[in-house]
Amino acid sequence: MMTEQPKAGGPDEICPICKKPKARHTPEEVLECSRKMKESQDPKEDEDHV
Repeated sequence: MMTEQPKAGGPDEICPICKKPKARHTPEEVLECSRKMKESQDPKEDEDHV
């Protein structure tokens, strides 16, 4: 019998950027939070690509 593995973090995983449950993100929010997260992790790299 095949069972689905639970995803890492579970369904109630909270976005560290906007503090909303990731399951409630709209596609636009996913892109915005991903962009903000990348900027906060690599601020020097973003300056080189502008």
